[in-house]
Amino acid sequence: MKVREFLSLNSDELINLLKTPDTSDSEINSWRNSLSELKKVLNGLEEFEIFLEYKLPNSPERIDAVIVGKRVVFIELKQWSENNCVILDKKLILVNKKERLNPYLQVKGYKEHFLLHTDFKREIVPVVFLHNFEGKIHGENIFYKR
Repeated sequence: MKVREFLSLNSDELINLLKTPDTSDSEINSWRNSLSELKKVLNGLEEFEIFLEYKLPNSPERIDAVIVGKRVVFIELKQWSENNCVILDKKLILVNKKERLNPYLQVKGYKEHFLLHTDFKREIVPVVFLHNFEGKIHGENIFYKR
């Protein structure tokens, strides 16, 4: 869909487009929180295409959002806050007492997997949007709470 259409849909409409019979309540809450924050930063990109929950080829993994314009942007959305995160090192973060991969490495891995399984030739930019986080996490293209 065009970003213009994405911006025009309310949270319930977006969730109805995304959910399947297997969708958990926590995933729905995550979409409700993160997609509304994503909308706030996409002004000016109305003519671009956006794909939500884009399934990687030959993988069960999904990219939260893909924006397609001159470049392709893979976006990993995180609701983490500095209250529930402890940065262990450049690779691992403790989130709610569970070890998680640095989200930049996660989305960079999506890019590498996508390129390995396709003949795609355009530039792909991996991006993390930590819309509740005010600290710093190691990596490139990480955007924080405004």
